[in-house]
Amino acid sequence: MSEVLSPHESVSLLELPEHLSDTEFAAYIAALDSHLDAMKPFVMIVDGSVLNSGETMEQSIWHRRRATRIKAFHRGVVFITGLNGTRDRVRLLCQLQPPNVPYAFVSTREEALSWATQRLTRRAERESRRKTVSLRSLSAS
Repeated sequence: MSEVLSPHESVSLLELPEHLSDTEFAAYIAALDSHLDAMKPFVMIVDGSVLNSGETMEQSIWHRRRATRIKAFHRGVVFITGLNGTRDRVRLLCQLQPPNVPYAFVSTREEALSWATQRLTRRAERESRRKTVSLRSLSAS
């Protein structure tokens, strides 16, 4: 159900079935935990293009337990709604979106991979431009 999209090790794809059950939600959490445990920046692509129904998930519990690691490593999540994404499909997919994580809804995998790659690249560029200050200069003040 979850696969790494080569050559982008930090981008993974999770394909959802027609019905989002507790089992599929557990697979989503397992994929999320796998990335968080690696302690490296990542983006998830969630393909919900065939999703039609699902259970209502309790958002506050699952993301609260992972909040610190999500903030440190989760660079975004992009949801594939398909060409005929319905309101119900979008509502179900929104339940998988951690708070304060950039997200997007797109129609195709190509769009999703492009968005995911941009999220990883932009963040890496910003972090490489941060100025560093030596500890000596701080202690001399």
